[in-house]
Amino acid sequence: MSNTRKEAFVRVLCSLYDQFYDDAFDVETYSAEVMSALFEGSGDFPESRRCFELIEFGSDTANIDADSLQYGFKLKGQPYTYLSTLLSCLERIPVPEHVSVQDYFPDMTQEEWEAAMFMCSRTLSAFDRIKPKNPGNSIQQS
Repeated sequence: MSNTRKEAFVRVLCSLYDQFYDDAFDVETYSAEVMSALFEGSGDFPESRRCFELIEFGSDTANIDADSLQYGFKLKGQPYTYLSTLLSCLERIPVPEHVSVQDYFPDMTQEEWEAAMFMCSRTLSAFDRIKPKNPGNSIQQS
């Protein structure tokens, strides 16, 4: 991904903070924008297409408050499958040997793997948001 395309993608991601608390925030529009920016920035490769088809910025009723919605990057059409949660689960598994991680990073230690997964999950979780279903309720952040 070129620097210009990365910047465009990051700007769309960051626009969440400008748009989110607006009463007119539409999760489907935002998801289309952010996923299109990712696809355009990543190039037309099988991995990009697969990601575009399977991942969305979506919402579900929040686990902590039934009157609120939880938002974040998740598996498309599947409730409560947030990628930040998935990465949090991966933080403590052993460095995978059967995938190419150790081919690319043969000297990676378990501590480094956990730190990398922690950083990735926290980065994704920065875009997980919780918002009342009905405007006028107090707004909570995850």
